[in-house]
Amino acid sequence: MMNDFFSLYLKSRAASGITLVNEIKFVQVVQFWFDYLDYINDFILHKSKDIDLLNNALIRKSILYALDVLEEKENLSILNENELKQMIIGLFSYGKTGYMPAGVSNRISDKIKFKLLFNKISSVKIKTDPDFKKSFFDACSIHFDLKTVKILEQIVPDIFFSTGLASCKSLPYVLKGSPLSFLDFHYNYLKLLLQSRNVEIIGVQHGGVYGEWIDNPYEKFEKKISDSYYGWGFLDHNIIQNRFKKNPKQIAEREGVFWFGRDDCYVSKNVNFGNQFGEHNQDVNHIEFFYNFFKNVDFKFLPHPRINPTIYKKIIVDSRYVYTNDSIQYVANAKLVVFDCLSHTLMYYCLFNRIPFIIVLNKWPIDQLSCSAMEFYTELLNNGLLLFKEDVAISEKLQLLTEKISTNKSVFYTKDLGEYIDKKFFLHKTINLI
Repeated sequence: MMNDFFSLYLKSRAASGITLVNEIKFVQVVQFWFDYLDYINDFILHKSKDIDLLNNALIRKSILYALDVLEEKENLSILNENELKQMIIGLFSYGKTGYMPAGVSNRISDKIKFKLLFNKISSVKIKTDPDFKKSFFDACSIHFDLKTVKILEQIVPDIFFSTGLASCKSLPYVLKGSPLSFLDFHYNYLKLLLQSRNVEIIGVQHGGVYGEWIDNPYEKFEKKISDSYYGWGFLDHNIIQNRFKKNPKQIAEREGVFWFGRDDCYVSKNVNFGNQFGEHNQDVNHIEFFYNFFKNVDFKFLPHPRINPTIYKKIIVDSRYVYTNDSIQYVANAKLVVFDCLSHTLMYYCLFNRIPFIIVLNKWPIDQLSCSAMEFYTELLNNGLLLFKEDVAISEKLQLLTEKISTNKSVFYTKDLGEYIDKKFFLHKTINLI
């Protein structure tokens, strides 16, 4: 670890004598927060104008963003706080179970309950120990420069120095959703770990990457803090993915080729924090090669929300760029979806709806993938749905791909591959988040 803030925190915490009922879980959240802070120290700690990124980058979507998209898409006025409370709040009672965001759930009832719980815990006050807080920053002043300490004082949340809740409101103590929620939304969900009763966490996968890479600090944290944890097909315990809806009808004739861009990942040179996927994500030596192929089949490019435009400069200059807040609407009827890296979240949407897709890579990070992921990607490779620039037979495989794209029939999924996909991803139980 480059800057061991957490050890200083633990020493100050021990001296304070604070011991919460959910002490282990609470401290695990704090540790992950400091590990994350250390990871991004290279490009954020000394850029105070970007401090807010620390709180926002840990969660895929905020619940307000999810509701905004829903309101715009379906013309629902569910963001009107007064209307929401008057018409809905009386219909729900939480009892023992509460629901934290798990990606962007595909049901409006989920979104409403997430919002209602957020409103409820937002009003809950906490008690903090000022001596504990002072002790921690005094210790930091001994080990780090003044500028670093000043920034720490701005960004370390007060709840890390909490001794418990100031009021005894009835709060849920069986929590379902993404444990990363503890680190966002102004740390409101973290208040749930300050209760004077044991809290049970049922963690749920909420995006791509999980279960695929041997070293994934986000996955390790979520599984460690959860009493039980469910993935979407790559983990030991799985459910049917709960993020994307099933398309309402079969597509008679598919059309269009759509290339989805990748996320923009940062790889620290000083701290190993998920560097396996990050380094894979920064391998772009195949982009131009496959672009020269796909530009002959009139594709459209859909960017990731956190796109690095320099990677796709040629594609954007050639006017194949489509900017949208709802990429799914473009690919529901797609003849083929193209991913240029592993672990894309929208791969699950394609799998769930039998939308043909292909993954194009420069090389295969074999020694960094889990056994479950290797098995799956090997199946794709054997069925011509995983292509490598460095493959000696790439010309022949691209010719075969051209023939498949030119036909009006969906010829990408064989019967055996379809059965394999069903078994791996869609024969699990579902989990009732709400």
